[in-house]
Amino acid sequence: MAAATWPVLGPTTTLADIDLSTLETERVEADASIAIARPGVVDAILLTFRARLTETLTLEGPPWPDRPSSWDTSVWFLPEAIAVREGDRLEVDYRFGGLRSADGLSCHLAGR
Repeated sequence: MAAATWPVLGPTTTLADIDLSTLETERVEADASIAIARPGVVDAILLTFRARLTETLTLEGPPWPDRPSSWDTSVWFLPEAIAVREGDRLEVDYRFGGLRSADGLSCHLAGR
């Protein structure tokens, strides 16, 4: 899996925590601030999921080569690459679902 070999520039971050038993809309709108751990160029964001099905059973879809999965990983390519330095904060804005609005993901560096 090619995405599993891409350099990781920041930690895994929870973008949204959704409780399906109380969900009132099919639309997900979420924001996250990610601390950059090492310098590089961000040109895509990978989105995966973790679903807690019961207290003891969790289903995950990470793109790591040591834990293959048949569940898809979403790759959102940025229109322009962003050069980052250690300590930068990458602000991520994500919108998905709904019949009358477009899905999307955008990123920018805080303070730059």
